[in-house]
Amino acid sequence: MAVTGPDGVAHTAGIAGLDMRTDLALLSVPNLSAPPLEMGTATTGDTGEIVGRSSSRTVPYLVRRAVDITIDRIGGEGGHERSGYELEAGTRKGDSGSGAFDHDGRLIGIVFATADDASGATWVTAGNEVSAFLAVEHTGPWVCDPDESRVLPPASVPYG
Repeated sequence: MAVTGPDGVAHTAGIAGLDMRTDLALLSVPNLSAPPLEMGTATTGDTGEIVGRSSSRTVPYLVRRAVDITIDRIGGEGGHERSGYELEAGTRKGDSGSGAFDHDGRLIGIVFATADDASGATWVTAGNEVSAFLAVEHTGPWVCDPDESRVLPPASVPYG
C-alpha cells in the first residue's frame, strides 16, 4: 500500500492499527515528513472539500446533517454506533478513506460510503471518532476477529 506525501512522493505504508467497529485504520508510513492533522467539527450548512483518493481530485461538500451511524456486526446481529455526517458531495466509488476538510484545513471526517443513486449523499465518520481511535495505543500488528467485528492482538485470535 502506498501513501502520497505533501511533496507528491509515494511512500510504502503498513497497517499499524485497525478497528472494525469504527471502520478506521492507522497506517505506519516510515520516512514521511508531514505535520499532524487538526481535527474539526461541522454543523448543518458548513462547506469544505473532500480530498479524494480516486484520481487525487477534490470535491466540494455541503453538510446536510449530523448522523448517528450503526455498522452491522460482521457475521452476526447487532451493531456498533459511531457519529458522523451526511454530506452533499459528488464522490464516487474509490473515494472511501478520503478526508473531508473544512476551509481552515481541519479534518471533519473520513468518507466511508457514497450513495449509488442521484441523491449526491456521502457519509463520513466524524473527526471526534478519528480522534478517539488515535488516542488508543496501537502496538500492532493487529488482526481482525471477523466474528466479533473487533481487533485483537495476534496471540488472542482463536484458531481452529
